[in-house]
Amino acid sequence: MAALFLSTPVVEALPQDAANPQSPQEGIVLTELRQPFYPPLARQTRIGGDVQVMLRIRQDGSVESATVVSGHPLLQQAALDSAQQSQFECPKCSDAGTSYRMIYTFQVVQLTATEVNRTNLTPM
Repeated sequence: MAALFLSTPVVEALPQDAANPQSPQEGIVLTELRQPFYPPLARQTRIGGDVQVMLRIRQDGSVESATVVSGHPLLQQAALDSAQQSQFECPKCSDAGTSYRMIYTFQVVQLTATEVNRTNLTPM
């Protein structure tokens, strides 16, 4: 019997105050998340984990800059691409931009035979 491994990225978005990274920054809303693509090599080798990305958000809600702070090298580019192409609302942001932290969790989950039958997916 073959097992099916489903790979899913999960995103947690947390606003941050640049002067105090532990303090939430008010006024930023994630309005459109570009879903991250699970890198094929990471999926095949069942690499998962968190990737933390720090962003600077402009007043118009676009991303001024994005930097990977931590995470597995095979997952970093997928998180960075997603963050850079996401959209925000930030009417209270400063002209210089406002810091915002996003955490992407990449995980590979093994499905049971019953779950495989319900999903109509093909085993790896």
